[in-house]
Amino acid sequence: MTAQSCSDDIAPDQGEGLLKMKMIVNSEVTRADVDETYLADNCVIYISSTKGLIHKFKGLDNVPSDLWLKSGSYVAEAWTGDSVSASFDKKFYRAYEPFTIHQGVNNVIINCKIANVVASVNRDRVSSELLPEFKVTVANTKGELVFDADNINDAHGYFMMPNGDTKLTYTIEGVNMVGTKFTKSGEIPDVQRAHEYVLNLNYNENENQNDVGGAFITISVDDTELLIEDNIIIHSAPKVTAYGMDITAPITGAQNSFDDILLGGVCYGNFKSMRLAFSDKAAFGTQYDAYELMNLAESAETELRGHGVTWSTAASTTDAGYTQMRMKIPAAMLNGLANGSYW
Repeated sequence: MTAQSCSDDIAPDQGEGLLKMKMIVNSEVTRADVDETYLADNCVIYISSTKGLIHKFKGLDNVPSDLWLKSGSYVAEAWTGDSVSASFDKKFYRAYEPFTIHQGVNNVIINCKIANVVASVNRDRVSSELLPEFKVTVANTKGELVFDADNINDAHGYFMMPNGDTKLTYTIEGVNMVGTKFTKSGEIPDVQRAHEYVLNLNYNENENQNDVGGAFITISVDDTELLIEDNIIIHSAPKVTAYGMDITAPITGAQNSFDDILLGGVCYGNFKSMRLAFSDKAAFGTQYDAYELMNLAESAETELRGHGVTWSTAASTTDAGYTQMRMKIPAAMLNGLANGSYW
């Protein structure tokens, strides 16, 4: 038997507190193209104390909704995305959040900001007549990206800077309006994470048009800190627990000796799916193998409730934005089972 639901509350010892974590991925460059599932699945979270690492989680589905910690000071670190030297589409996010645990509920937001240095090229001031052919190569010591006529209008380059590497270099190659082939290079020093560096191209028709070093091209760089515009909140899957039993183990017991099965669940937002499945519908006396409780036909609901199965959802009274679910599968539905194990 399977369902989606939550964990039983365990009373804390003195000097302990309950940690509830929420993770936000945000930056000016985070848009609808972000794959929320991918970020959640690839997220790594470390919880450390003054004694060192105490918890490590890979994938938000593996992060417990509630985590009891002793009172004291901690640090939450998180990473998600793709850490590559240079890419037009792979971004990397990281967070470092110190927090303190007191007795009671402690809410911590793990705020993952973009960890890349971002670069783009603006050629609005230079027409195709002035510069009919060109490309701009931007690089750090580990990778490079090429901006050309095909991508320059909307491309952003994302760079992960190697240790000790504090600058981006750029090289402009092309042909100007009189047919001169040129190459011009420069650098952007002291680059910082979560900053975008826009290379603005300018063309000076009064300079020597035959200069192969590109004296007629000048570049100004705008440095913009990437402020938060969008928040994408990624949460672990709904947590499931059965009161007084192990939900991951089969139901085992003697005939006519079962108690009610009580389930509870919690998720961020609303439950989109809640599926109750039976390994042997004949043994349980149900018409179907599985029931999608959030989209249930009236006849199927009548059948389940006729068996005494009850379920409900409601907004959490303790955690804003969360929904709780409660379900009961009555002993009367189980006591007719023959001796054996059932899922």
